[in-house]
Amino acid sequence: MVHAKVTALIMLTTRTVGATVVAHVVNQIVIILTQLVIIPIIASKWGSVGLGAWMSMTALPTYLTISDFGFTYSAKSDMSVRMMANDVVGAKITSSSTLMLLVTSLFVAAVIYGGSVYALNWQGILNLQSVTLEEIRWVLILGLVQVCFFQLFLLSAAAIRSSGRPALEASLDAVARGMETTALAVTIFAGGGFAEAAMAWSFTRAAFTIAVWIWLYVTVPQLMPGLRWVRWERIKELSHPSAAYIVIPLANAILIQGVVILIGIMAGPLMVAGYSVARIITRMGVSAANVLNYAFTPQYSYLIGRKLWGDLHALYKIHVGLIVIGTVLYVLAVVLLGEHVGRALSHGQVEVSDVVLLFLMFAAVFEMLWTPSLSFASASNKVGDFSVLLLIDVIFCICLGCSLSIWFGVEAFSFSVALCHFFMFVYAMKKWSIEKKKYGEREISE
Repeated sequence: MVHAKVTALIMLTTRTVGATVVAHVVNQIVIILTQLVIIPIIASKWGSVGLGAWMSMTALPTYLTISDFGFTYSAKSDMSVRMMANDVVGAKITSSSTLMLLVTSLFVAAVIYGGSVYALNWQGILNLQSVTLEEIRWVLILGLVQVCFFQLFLLSAAAIRSSGRPALEASLDAVARGMETTALAVTIFAGGGFAEAAMAWSFTRAAFTIAVWIWLYVTVPQLMPGLRWVRWERIKELSHPSAAYIVIPLANAILIQGVVILIGIMAGPLMVAGYSVARIITRMGVSAANVLNYAFTPQYSYLIGRKLWGDLHALYKIHVGLIVIGTVLYVLAVVLLGEHVGRALSHGQVEVSDVVLLFLMFAAVFEMLWTPSLSFASASNKVGDFSVLLLIDVIFCICLGCSLSIWFGVEAFSFSVALCHFFMFVYAMKKWSIEKKKYGEREISE
């Protein structure tokens, strides 16, 4: 066991792992900075009502561009394990089959989404009387373009990771986000409206994704997908984890951005702006925790492929230890600086409720503590139980929040978000106690 711990520590200090951690740190810093920068710009140019309107219209695509759609995540883990075993053909089959599944799913989703955009009165649904229906529809459609090209970028990231470049994967994502925010800010400063801003946002992502795929076809052609490599057996093999990875971001989108939409419907854009500012402050801790989660996941896949169970167990313990330390620092930061950051973000134009901020902070704490277990499970595509439980948990808590909001307003929704992550934390602790025993037995037997 001592040897396993030493090996894990050595792995953490290697150049590749260090570079991956740094790249993910930079990526998360970019995510945080883009939110910190764009909120004041929108508030100063469009006002608090304009800020709330933009948040409502871009709620779902915004979240889906900081999460995985499902198919590509399972491909990343599968391709990484196969490449560790020198199964290049198997990795190419996974890449090709995943692309076919992704394109088909995006087409079906686009038809349904596009039909709903033009069939429904989104001006009334989102309670946005200050924005024309035509503008709302433009933003929603361009949001779909953003999501589609982001998912295609994630599949390119699977090839990058499995070729031994996890740091480059995160670095390219950071560059893309920076370019998107720059294009959005320039458009707003130039006097552009909602539609023009959405166009700059989505077209920048599209151009960047196309450029990355061209580069990959030149540098790693052996991993590039092709129609003749599509295998129905591989699609079936990856269908269950892919479905789970679809459910997880869907559940999170409901919990994070769905709440924003519900608040907008029930209370209007001003309340949306207040809740969104509090959410951005508290989500910073989750973004920081994701730095470690994302950096550790490829290493778990590599160790699983090599069947180094002792190293795997020791590495996870280090992972959780770092998360716990970070969580303590995060709580201190929110308690001491949260209110001041809220005022600075909105230029004093948006009032942030102390109760909402407190509940969302607890939600972030529990999320930070349970997601390492999800990261560990995702390395081998064993996330089915997490996805089912999370979806049930989210639906229950959102319904509870809607019911309680009659008496307690926006605070009820923030309480329901915290309760949801508490339930997931309890389950993750129980699951790890079982996993620890299982991997200990494997280490002894092998």
